[in-house]
Amino acid sequence: MGIRVFISGNSGNKEIVTHQARILMILDGLGMEVEVVDITAPGMKEATDFMRSNGKKKEGERNVLPPQIFNGDKYCGDYEDFDVANEDDELEEFLGIPRKSPKFDPNAGTNTGR
Repeated sequence: MGIRVFISGNSGNKEIVTHQARILMILDGLGMEVEVVDITAPGMKEATDFMRSNGKKKEGERNVLPPQIFNGDKYCGDYEDFDVANEDDELEEFLGIPRKSPKFDPNAGTNTGR
């Protein structure tokens, strides 16, 4: 099943559209295979119900909103969680997949002279 990103293909919310595009662009740039699940497509009630019952609802929202990220049926997080993991170089851990390369060490190769 792999990584699944639940999106809204016809959202009028600019923030949701931007967040969805950023997630998919980053994952595509890393060469990751992703199943995009458009909950607004016809016949997607089961997928919508799955996302809403297993995803994370933001405070003040009536429902769980896309984008929501899963590894198979295991919930990984929403856009904010994804963004933090990406910025902290912990995307593989966030997605629950093996690392392709060693974690970036900002101190590697620096000589402090001590």
